[in-house]
Amino acid sequence: MHRIGIKVFLSTLVLFFLAVQAQDEPINLTFSNFWTDPESGSGLLVQNRLAAFKEQYPNVTVDLQTLSHDEYLTKFRVLASGDELPDVFIMNADQTTPLSQGGQLLEITGDLNADTAWRDLQNPGGMVEWTRDGAVYGMPAQMIITHTIYWNKDVFGEIGLSEFPATWEDLKAAIVSLKEAGYTPIALGSKAGWPLFDSLFGTLAFRSIGVEWYNQLLAHEVEFTDPEFVSALNAFKELVDIGAFNADATSLDNAQARALYYNKEAAMFIEGNWAISEGIAAEAPEDVQGATGLAIWPALPGGNGAANEVTWAAGWGWGLSSKLEGEKREAAVALVKALSDEEYGRERTEMGQAAAQMISDYDASALPPLLVEHNAMEHLARGAYFGSIRCHQSLRATLRHDRRRTRN
Repeated sequence: MHRIGIKVFLSTLVLFFLAVQAQDEPINLTFSNFWTDPESGSGLLVQNRLAAFKEQYPNVTVDLQTLSHDEYLTKFRVLASGDELPDVFIMNADQTTPLSQGGQLLEITGDLNADTAWRDLQNPGGMVEWTRDGAVYGMPAQMIITHTIYWNKDVFGEIGLSEFPATWEDLKAAIVSLKEAGYTPIALGSKAGWPLFDSLFGTLAFRSIGVEWYNQLLAHEVEFTDPEFVSALNAFKELVDIGAFNADATSLDNAQARALYYNKEAAMFIEGNWAISEGIAAEAPEDVQGATGLAIWPALPGGNGAANEVTWAAGWGWGLSSKLEGEKREAAVALVKALSDEEYGRERTEMGQAAAQMISDYDASALPPLLVEHNAMEHLARGAYFGSIRCHQSLRATLRHDRRRTRN
């Protein structure tokens, strides 16, 4: 019995050392993205998380490859066409379908379900872009809130309003009053298209069509001629008809539209969350910063959408090669987890950027007060993914018609 015990002990010891040796076996991962600056912004965030990852997994070597945005996209298309994607990479949400259908993306649904804390930390709206038929093929690297109405409380006070209008009819009445008082109600610079489609019309459309109709649109089950969408176009036309926008909206860019607001020529402008850090906090006079409030479109009468939803998108996310197996697969998933865990989301939030993780505990001391207020807005918990409705030209046509009418 004594000898048998010794044999069992030695066998167990051998297995233990073999397991330890396997854990320490060198693993090499290739990792590519386009955040090239390691000392600021997202590039610094990636470096910080890589350092934490390497400390936890010293046997894993990460070959980080960064290129400028355009160079990255060009090389990525070449690698994808040759089925030679890196182990971990940043990809656009639009690439999820073709790459997953082509068998090039690693499905990580099981990994998420095995770590419910990691799974449940993610904002559900940020996961839509990486999920196909219930299978998850990526993790969001960021979150972009595409709709916020920035309004000047002092200017609104001149027309007797201390709060942002709560109903569609009250908002239209306020727009008429602002115009009569000599202000451009809403500064719009839609020369590039996206300020009109992404920031203004997306959420307005959801007020009418609702998220379910939009999901049916993606599945080619509904038409732009359906009453729900026509109603959204009519709501936009109502704004144009009462003079809500500057007459040169189609020839200005978003920076010029912001300038109208900064100079108090306009009472409002509409952009995404990025307009705080890179816009108002950096460019606007102090009195304008202090007077700026945050709002979203009110509900549309008879609309199908929820009044506290805004359009957003992750846009970019972390993908993994389907060729990964065994311990290398585990290491790659661990790397992506480090790039989408609570610390990643916290650091991103403290940098002044929206995170795809639901972070409430963070140091706000270095952030602009307006951004802290934006983070706390309750409606951000009810975001709706929105892939730009760029195919409908009625919006620009309506603006151009209004411009001609103003000139005449």
